[in-house]
Order: sequence, then structure tokens, then C-alpha cells
Amino acid sequence: MASKLIRIASYEAQSQLELSLRQAFDLLESKLRPPFSLAIPDPQLYTQLNGAILYGVLIESHFAKIHMKHLHAIVTDGYKLFLDLLVASVNELYGKLVDSVKDQLIWVTKEMIDVSAVGIDDLLVSLLRQIVGGEFSDGNLWLSFELVNLCLSKWDCLLEEQPLVLTSALYTLLRLLADYCRLSSDPKLEMLRHLE
Repeated sequence: MASKLIRIASYEAQSQLELSLRQAFDLLESKLRPPFSLAIPDPQLYTQLNGAILYGVLIESHFAKIHMKHLHAIVTDGYKLFLDLLVASVNELYGKLVDSVKDQLIWVTKEMIDVSAVGIDDLLVSLLRQIVGGEFSDGNLWLSFELVNLCLSKWDCLLEEQPLVLTSALYTLLRLLADYCRLSSDPKLEMLRHLE
């Protein structure tokens, strides 16, 4: 079965993380639609629900807000498990993620900042690490642009609650700025350079 989350070549091994998220989603898909159960799930079901909701948020952009409401209703750990799965997804799968999933990844990151999720600093640092210095591909520039905008739009929240993230962002963006200044003739870098 083809993955909706990542691009994978026929000769590549299947990602165990992607497989576990997809299996949780397939198993619990009927429970991911309203009305949601008000019962507190046992630890095993809670783990599966977090994986299923994450997979749903990433591949079903049209249901993402519903999935997030469901997550808000069941969360018992300050979003730690959800963020751990999200960080693992960024660290292990980011280079293979489908473009629409990358869009959803940025969206869910903003949502997690808004709720002050436990571990949001790890997620932001992991995303910053995905920006490759000296690479001017559209995907790399897009990620740089999105993270700069995220830092600007959530500045007060990050400054108050996650100042170390801003230190990492400053280091990453100053490193990138040096690369972008070398190519002063490229117009698409001009706006990014100005934002940074």
C-alpha cells in the first residue's frame, strides 16, 4: 500500500514509524470522527490515539481541526506523547515527507505553540535542523521562510516561554543569512534575507 505520508522508493525499506502511525490510524479511524468518547483512555489506547490523531492531522488537512479538538479532549500529559511522535517524525521522516504533509507539519507546530505543549522546544529545534545550509532548493527555502514567519508571528510566546528556541533560531538564521548574502542577485532570496 502506498504511503500518504512519505515518498518511498520501491527499493527502500518501509519506515517503522510511518507504519505504526498508519496502523494506529487504520485501527482507530472510526473513533476519530465526532462524537468522541468522553471516557479517559487506558495508556495503550492513549498511545494509539495520539499516533492515529497525528497521522490524521498530517494526511487529512480537511479534518485537521477536528483531529486537534479530539486531541485537546483526550490529552492527559501536556501533549508530551504527541510532541514526541511529532519530533520523531521530523527527525526520521522529514526528507521524505510529501509536500502537503510538510504544510500540515508547520500548521500543527503553530497549534502546539498556542497550547504551550510540553516539548515544543524540541520540535522547533528539530525543524530548524532540517534547514540545510548552502542549499537553495525551493523546499529548503520554503522551510526557512515558514520558520522565520513562525518565529515572528509567535515571537512574544516564544520569548516568554521558550527563549532557548530563539537562541537556536538566531544561530540557524544567521548562518543561513551568510549563505543568502553570497547570492545577492537572486530575487526570491531578497525577501527571505529581509525577514531574517
